[in-house]
Amino acid sequence: MPDSNESEAVSASSHPQTLPDTSYFDDDGDLRILVYDEDVQKVFVASSKAMSFACSPWKRMLAGDFKEAQADLSGMKEISLPEDDPRALSILLNIAHLRFDNLPKGIMSFEAFRDLIVLSNKYCATVILKPWLSTWAQVTPGSYHFDYTCGREELLFIYWELGEEEEMEKLARELTWDIGINKDGQFVNKKGKVLIPEDSYCYYPPGFLGKEFLSSLESLSTNIHPDSMLCLRAQTISCMLDELYGYVSRYRTAYDQENPRALCKFGRRDCDSLVFGSLMLSLQRAGLDFEQPSTEIIPWSVHTLFDKIMDVEISQFPRESDYDDHSYCNFYKGFRKSIRDIRGYLASPVLESHRVHMERQKELLR
Repeated sequence: MPDSNESEAVSASSHPQTLPDTSYFDDDGDLRILVYDEDVQKVFVASSKAMSFACSPWKRMLAGDFKEAQADLSGMKEISLPEDDPRALSILLNIAHLRFDNLPKGIMSFEAFRDLIVLSNKYCATVILKPWLSTWAQVTPGSYHFDYTCGREELLFIYWELGEEEEMEKLARELTWDIGINKDGQFVNKKGKVLIPEDSYCYYPPGFLGKEFLSSLESLSTNIHPDSMLCLRAQTISCMLDELYGYVSRYRTAYDQENPRALCKFGRRDCDSLVFGSLMLSLQRAGLDFEQPSTEIIPWSVHTLFDKIMDVEISQFPRESDYDDHSYCNFYKGFRKSIRDIRGYLASPVLESHRVHMERQKELLR
């Protein structure tokens, strides 16, 4: 009868330890890179010298006094990159090791292309992608335009990193008009997708939304750039509400004083009642209170609020003679023009820091 030690040995040998999946970018590589694919560890074997030639961050990380630069007794170095997407990293490593035959041959999915651009930005290595960008993204060489569909807001990051200022400007303005707020106070696109979910990563140019990790109204009050997308949304909504409720206040003020004065050109209080009453009914129909709400509680996008306000109808007092034309009492046309102007004057959410980065990237990639 075998002793307990023999039993343990038999048990251990019948369940051998599973070795990590290993990919070789250099058969004689001196560096092990530990990555994770859906919580499964993989190992990339690479040449630290080839990586150092590819980009400055890798060179700094793998040379000098950094911990990653120190080899073990076997001469191998080891680094762990748990946050790097392994597929995107393998593309960068294949380029760094001149293994061009192993690169993707056709169009990449939006998600895969986004992950690649995010990682190349992290390591300042986007320039080494230049020969293949037009193939992977199916775009004209030298000009990167992608068809935007709702849910692909991270296209902003791609435009930013590829130096496409005009394309980023157009998409940024469109998104500023379309951002709403859900019942949990989170910022969402027009289909209700949370722009920065708490349980996963989303990538936008730094400072674009207001804070790098801003996800809800709780964080909106401090340290926000005045030209960030969320601030511009709030400013535009505030201006629209001020314009709308300015008329409400005008009529209320006129009749809240001790000696009320009619606003009607002809002094007809019944004209004022008709105008004010139709305005109040329009507010109710639009889902707005009679008192001006604070900007923070408006759940709608700028675009939706614009449509609601433009649907406001003002009834006009009937004309009783050739001398009492009450069209002057109806502020409808001037009001609509003011609302259009407010939306048209929306400032650019693209910051100067974004433009500087895009200009630099454009010079590198064109």
